[in-house]
Amino acid sequence: MRFFWLLCALTFLIGCGSDTQENKVPLKIGTNLWPGYEMLYLAKHKGYFETDKVDVVQHASASEVMSALLSNQINAAGLTLDETLQVWDKGYPIEIVLVTDVSDGGDMLLTKPEITEVYDLKGKVLGLEDSALGAYMLERFLQFSGLKTGDFTTKTLTIDQHSAAFASGDVDAVITFDPQAAKIKATGANLLFSSKDIPNEIIDVIVVSSGANKPSYENIQHLINGYYAALSDFQQKSPDDISFISQRLGISEQHTQEAYQQLKLPSKDESLALMSLGGVMINSLNYMSFILEKSKIIQKGCQCREIINIDYLGQTVSKEE
Repeated sequence: MRFFWLLCALTFLIGCGSDTQENKVPLKIGTNLWPGYEMLYLAKHKGYFETDKVDVVQHASASEVMSALLSNQINAAGLTLDETLQVWDKGYPIEIVLVTDVSDGGDMLLTKPEITEVYDLKGKVLGLEDSALGAYMLERFLQFSGLKTGDFTTKTLTIDQHSAAFASGDVDAVITFDPQAAKIKATGANLLFSSKDIPNEIIDVIVVSSGANKPSYENIQHLINGYYAALSDFQQKSPDDISFISQRLGISEQHTQEAYQQLKLPSKDESLALMSLGGVMINSLNYMSFILEKSKIIQKGCQCREIINIDYLGQTVSKEE
């Protein structure tokens, strides 16, 4: 009899433990418009996300995404590594749970047709976002080209202004990415520099809050499972999936397919390998941390291993929160 009541008490306690408010926290993830994040929207479109567990919200820019995360309007985000470091630098507790894409030419510097060499940029106007990614791409271009910041003028533009500023002649060149890049390339722009020249440095990830606003273990797993279900569908090259994504990006299906040729979309195992000890991510984070601290975009260097969590991909974490 004593054993029976002990078993009942344990069952009650376990039941209470799995029904805490923390365990009920839904996952609300924000992103800007970028092909690498589209598997999230495809998963939502195809019903792989239960609305009470995972919601996906699009923002106008990466800056808005970071602001929403820092103000706890969302508790997960699609970010580049440099943006992740900016959030971390502000003291917001986050962890990287998967890799969405590795840019292999998807981030680029495009110029007017008459600018064919790097030194043709001297005296010209270069447009770029006021973001860590814009600053990082500019710093790496300067290292790549041998030019100096004083050789040309920079002009701050939000991402939605890139194609219009280029078309109007307000800028002679722009550091940009799809879908804006596809619109600019259609005008005959030249490609002068891209993430293909700096392999494995521009990586997009999904981060989740690891603080008071942390989503539940179950909902993080739900996000990961739905994400990879959508990626598996997309890799079957369904015309419906391409059509859905091209409509969201606002570019043609051909340009959408070209955009994905400039991205690597890692599988779950590939994402795990990238994030694991000895993978490329830790080196990329450390190098990016060095560049951003040098450029005074972040205030302190990162102990970057601490913000990578492979447990959700490996499914080895206990469900205790």
